[in-house]
Amino acid sequence: MLDEKLRDASRKASHDRLRLSLGITAVIAGMLAILAAATFLWERADRPPEVASAPGPALPAPIQAANPATAAVAQPAADPGAADRELFKQELAAFEADLEPRVAGQPFLNWNAEARQNILAAKEKAISAMAMSEYAKARHELAQGVGLARTELKAMETAFQTALANARTHHAQDAYDPASAEIAKALQINPQDDVALALKADIDALPQVLKLVRQAEVARLANDPEAEAAHLRALLAAAPERTADKERLGRLEGQIRERQFGAAIRRGMEAVEKRDLKAARNGLATATRLSPGRQEVTLLGGQVKKLADAVRMDDLLGRARLAAGRDDWVGALAAYSEAVKLDAGNRAAIEGAQAAQAIVDLTAKIEAHLQNAHRLGSPAAAADARAVLALGTAYAGQSPQVANGMARLTSQLDAYGKKVALRVRSDSQTDIVVRGVGKIGRTTEKTIELKPGAYTFEGVRPGYKARLVEVSIAPGQTGIVVEVVCDERL
Repeated sequence: MLDEKLRDASRKASHDRLRLSLGITAVIAGMLAILAAATFLWERADRPPEVASAPGPALPAPIQAANPATAAVAQPAADPGAADRELFKQELAAFEADLEPRVAGQPFLNWNAEARQNILAAKEKAISAMAMSEYAKARHELAQGVGLARTELKAMETAFQTALANARTHHAQDAYDPASAEIAKALQINPQDDVALALKADIDALPQVLKLVRQAEVARLANDPEAEAAHLRALLAAAPERTADKERLGRLEGQIRERQFGAAIRRGMEAVEKRDLKAARNGLATATRLSPGRQEVTLLGGQVKKLADAVRMDDLLGRARLAAGRDDWVGALAAYSEAVKLDAGNRAAIEGAQAAQAIVDLTAKIEAHLQNAHRLGSPAAAADARAVLALGTAYAGQSPQVANGMARLTSQLDAYGKKVALRVRSDSQTDIVVRGVGKIGRTTEKTIELKPGAYTFEGVRPGYKARLVEVSIAPGQTGIVVEVVCDERL
């Protein structure tokens, strides 16, 4: 802040002196012009009249122009210092616009305070000479300051760039102490330079970087690529510009990936041999992630697929056997059917599905006969039931449900095979027929035997309406009386 105020004050004083000098110069020039005019008029007043007015031969134009009196009248005398004055003004403006701000700045003050003082003093001397109309001297003094400024600025920039380059070189060589010393020199010259400040931050981080370098080296000597890679990743996070370490990390990661790939393939194959499907799939997933499309991945994938199918087949067959053990042949059939879809050539699945299907069908037929047991009294239904029982003998040992159904059906067949006695009563005038069975004829009471079932008794008598009587006979039923009388005239 003080330097800035000094510069502003110096600049204002310089401008004030320059304006004063220019004002003095203008006054002197005016006085000289007035003196010249007075001298000319005085000379003309002292000439004889005849000389002043006598005609004479005209002089050539160049001679007239060379006449001192004529020249004095034609134009005022030239200012001998005007050119130097204008040049000084230009040179001073250039100095203040370019060199003075750099000389007045903090970097130059850090570089050479004495030179700064001498340069600014030379400017002051130049302005003072200008104020005294000593233009050549003013230019000379200013030139001295400009020369010194340029020399020192160049030397300062050279020293700064040299220190910066040395710091870079030492940093690249991991030489912390000389790098730190050189960057300190550069920042002593220009403490606000962004490039130097960034380089200083890198150099300040160098001890930690070198620690990581040593750790990576130890891991490399111990043949521990994973640890070395971890140290290198931390190293590159702190110093991403280390291309050699970046290349080393790339090679290490390739080696680690290849080693992990081989280990995943081995684990997968070993798991296949042990029929450990989960571990086999994990090995395949890891190998695929590390290097998809490799022949080893394709081979392991095929082995895992076969193992998965085998495990699935074992699971289905196991479920089918469990269902069969629970006498759940519908569930067993579903599991066996899935197994056949998975492997149409699997003998156990095929035979199991066939047996389960036969038992399911047999159970359904037995249940149908039991649900319609009243039909077992007919020869056709009884014959079909006996055929079902014959089929069931092959599976009764496998299915308690089939064995139980067969026992119930056999009992029903026996029951419906035994005739039941019943009495038929009439008026001895009605002819009685049991539809589908035979004729009873006219009777007042008659005992007959019929197998359990549903029957229709029909009575007819001339002149009377026919009479139909529906009778259902249960197995073992007793005390059945059927009355058939046609007693309604036509």
